[in-house]
Amino acid sequence: MNFRLFMLIHNERPYKRYYYQPLVNDTFLGRLKQEIKSFLIRYAAACYLPFNKKYNTPQYNGVRKSKFKMLFENLVWTFKYKEVCNYYFLYGLDLKSRSPKDYVAYTEFRVLRNILNFRIRETERTLYTFNYLVLARDKFVFSQYCKSFNMPYPKTLALISKGKWGILENDNFKFVHINNILSLNIDAFCKEVTGESGKGAFCLKINDGKILINDKESCLSDLIDKVGNANYIIQERLKNHPQIDKIYPLSLNTLKLITFLKDDGEVIFYDGVMRFGAGGNLVDNASGGGIFVGIDENGCLQDVGYHEPTKSKNLVVNGFHPDTGEKFGGMKLPYWIELLETAKRFHSFFYGIPSIGWDVAFTSNGFVFTETGEDWEIPVYQVTHGGQRKKYYQYHGKALEVKLRKYL
Repeated sequence: MNFRLFMLIHNERPYKRYYYQPLVNDTFLGRLKQEIKSFLIRYAAACYLPFNKKYNTPQYNGVRKSKFKMLFENLVWTFKYKEVCNYYFLYGLDLKSRSPKDYVAYTEFRVLRNILNFRIRETERTLYTFNYLVLARDKFVFSQYCKSFNMPYPKTLALISKGKWGILENDNFKFVHINNILSLNIDAFCKEVTGESGKGAFCLKINDGKILINDKESCLSDLIDKVGNANYIIQERLKNHPQIDKIYPLSLNTLKLITFLKDDGEVIFYDGVMRFGAGGNLVDNASGGGIFVGIDENGCLQDVGYHEPTKSKNLVVNGFHPDTGEKFGGMKLPYWIELLETAKRFHSFFYGIPSIGWDVAFTSNGFVFTETGEDWEIPVYQVTHGGQRKKYYQYHGKALEVKLRKYL
């Protein structure tokens, strides 16, 4: 293992101060206490993992390693990467035919991704540094960016900010108090402008003075309580392409498409997974119990789908969606070639963010970029396509050559 990478992973202090929220008790003793607590929790979890029936269930056919071998590999992984490998069994690393050396740890992945996406400009000889993440992180900013380049995106109907409802009229926002929206007639999807993983998102329908939240009759006070002090973007509610809707109709099912911008300006397709809601959920996020299915370079779904660890007893979904019985394998995503060409062209305008994940919805009228973000995560792609160490380092390995600034 690269020694510099080991130090970057184990010295998270700059990342917590630069990117995450600071520790509550941000003193030397406070940080020491937090590190000792995290250390004990981490290694206790790693030791228990091979013996935890909730995790240690065979997911694939093959000769399995002994529990002692599993324990040893998990302790080595925890030491090297400062994390517990919760995907150990979903990766199939309990099989003798698979090696942890072929897989990228999440902390390892995050360190390299973050250096390229928002710390690489620290090499510039300036007093201050900056990054371009707001273009991807803020959903309202992203929608306006889409509009400026004539990219397909959900129509923005309104913006909720500081208790006021900004209605979009003739490319201008007219802010009114939220109490004055009952006269509107909309069918929309609402999400926090900086929200993640579908948290806080909901469907909103207003018609003839009646309010429906997630298709259930509600009232204005409920809407005000649900929004709280957060900033929300209100966009048209999209409907799945019939081919996608057939597999699961209760959520907007989206593709997570990854592209990478190389130093010479070429944008390449890195990987992608299709996500479907499940269990009656209105969102398709795997973290919310959804199913993810791998795709090949031609845009065809794999035969098998997966749940995230701890989200279901049956992590591997063989062949068919459990709610509808519809088959995954062989289905080709609509508009695939045009989507790839458009995503690559669009990424060229995000020249300050080399590694990007796109959320793409498929409708009867074409594909739509619903969101984007540099904070995509690698585990699901290693589940669907196997260990990606060689492939990931081919594009992200240069991050280890970047000399970072130190933060006190």
